[in-house]
Amino acid sequence: MTMEEGERLICYCPVCDSSSVRMDARTVRMEGHLRLAHLHCRKCAHGVLALVLVNRVGASSVGVLTDLAYEDALRFQDAPPIALNDVIDVHLAFGEAGWTGAAPVKKRHAKVTRLPS
Repeated sequence: MTMEEGERLICYCPVCDSSSVRMDARTVRMEGHLRLAHLHCRKCAHGVLALVLVNRVGASSVGVLTDLAYEDALRFQDAPPIALNDVIDVHLAFGEAGWTGAAPVKKRHAKVTRLPS
């Protein structure tokens, strides 16, 4: 089975369950028998990042719903991973006085501190 045949297997949208409207599929990255593809539904406009493995036996894939556009997936594929301190910094920023979010956040009594670098 070729990569193109494996890509054709992704023929319906997991959000709107439409199989009558073709999904746009674009390759983000290819390594050997693995392909990371960005899929975009023409009907509901949702996106899926799918990791597709194609070999002589057949094809298998796993996907995740995303709000990333194809261009975003290209840009973020080589970005450094998010570190634990990055998450803690965002948590601390949300807890600062003056931040107004859409939903109130319940205060926890545990103290959050950055990890040593």
